[in-house]
Amino acid sequence: ESKKMLGGFGWGDVHHPSASETKGDYDGRWLFVNDNANNRVARIDLRDFKTKQILGPIPNISGLHGGAFVTPNTEYVLAASRFSVPLPKGTVEPIEDYATKYNGLVSGIAINPQSGEMSVGWQILMPPFNFDLGDAGKGPSEGWAFWTCYNSERATGKLEVTSTQKDRDYTAAVNWKEVEKAVKEGKTKDIGGVKVIDPKATPGLVYLVPCSKSPHGVDVSPDGKWFIGSGKLQSITTAFSVEKMLKAIQAKDFSGDEDGIPVLKYESVKEAEVNVGLGPLHTQFDNQGYAYTSLFVESAVAKWKLGSWEVADKVPIAYNIGHLVAAEGDTVNPDGKYLVALNKLSHGRHLNVGPSQPESSQLINIGGDKMKVIYDAFTEPEPHYSQMIKADKIKPIEVYPKEENKNPNAIWDIKDAKVERSGNNVTVKMVAVRSSFEPLKLEVNQGDKVTIHITNIEQTTDELHGLGLNEYNLNIVIDPGETKTITFVADKPGVFPYYCTN
Repeated sequence: ESKKMLGGFGWGDVHHPSASETKGDYDGRWLFVNDNANNRVARIDLRDFKTKQILGPIPNISGLHGGAFVTPNTEYVLAASRFSVPLPKGTVEPIEDYATKYNGLVSGIAINPQSGEMSVGWQILMPPFNFDLGDAGKGPSEGWAFWTCYNSERATGKLEVTSTQKDRDYTAAVNWKEVEKAVKEGKTKDIGGVKVIDPKATPGLVYLVPCSKSPHGVDVSPDGKWFIGSGKLQSITTAFSVEKMLKAIQAKDFSGDEDGIPVLKYESVKEAEVNVGLGPLHTQFDNQGYAYTSLFVESAVAKWKLGSWEVADKVPIAYNIGHLVAAEGDTVNPDGKYLVALNKLSHGRHLNVGPSQPESSQLINIGGDKMKVIYDAFTEPEPHYSQMIKADKIKPIEVYPKEENKNPNAIWDIKDAKVERSGNNVTVKMVAVRSSFEPLKLEVNQGDKVTIHITNIEQTTDELHGLGLNEYNLNIVIDPGETKTITFVADKPGVFPYYCTN
């Protein structure tokens, strides 16, 4: 089952976990994660903390870094391209034509509200920008999705130089409820087997808001009134007003366009510029009306007030913070009190473990007027993004109830264990209980294809069992009440022990 789900890939580059939501609050059902390397999204069921689906590679997306952020009722997981390519995939165009013949993409991955099953909901063709982190609107901004993007120059080569020539990059604002209507009305074209909207042909769905240079994400305030954009190459964080954005769209207060997508005037959407410090990246929120912005260059977290736009405090961290997470700090009801700084460098502030060093996460008390670092943890690999959810919202099982196991190969009594042969195919129904297995021995011929269906018949907490087979590179863990299957070819002569590995 695992190999089928992995689809032939041996690794994934996970960046951004996102907890499912109901009415803008975490609901404890699922966790979604992105795979930047292979353009996939995975869904983890928080009932048993296991991956139940991996969707992808998703057509037309290249480098799924702009995900996996959910809308307030988990209608969609947001996904966007980090890398632009000629579309459909398989097309080749000279890199010199990058600005005109390559495209980025933003997408909504539809979520079945009962099962959590994922499918491609909609996709929108975008200019060849590098799309980064996103967020979904809530309250007055519900129905909108936001992503930042850098490289508005449409440059190639050494991007630290070539993509920093203009004064500003963009936040993309997508009216996904109107996108749904456009898809139903057939205002799409087929690209790579997916219905894709071209915003040049279907206007009124996507807008670009100028923001500080080299942004790495956009964050919507808990009340949904503002979306916050920060550019690493400037010392300010900008709060944009959703109300002003909607008025500017209605008034067609545009400064130009990018491939037919209107660019709103910065001053028409800006609510305030907050002088937070050097290298602002990401923002989280508490329940007292404060925002917390990570400062990559300054190695600090800035605390500032929504509405008055005044910086209230700063705390230094070690070192070069990227992301940060507050308790339920991206929901409509943040919990406050604690924040974790997710830092990119530790610089040897730990026991020497050789050249491959862990990085640093720091727990910060934000419950008082002054922030205080209260705990250091050294994380391997780099801590990149996180969700902090109240423990009582997650209600996982500790054993799989016997009555829920519908696997046709499950057996629940030692007397039902057996070995069956059909030609050179050998099928084993096995029981695991208290570190022992039945059947106790398996006699097969060299060249036989062996399939073992193993059921852990325990119904007691913490009685996991593992099945390992010497020299066959096989090991599986079976939780209490679970049935799993392994298949291998017995291609070696001799005697090979199998044993409980857990």
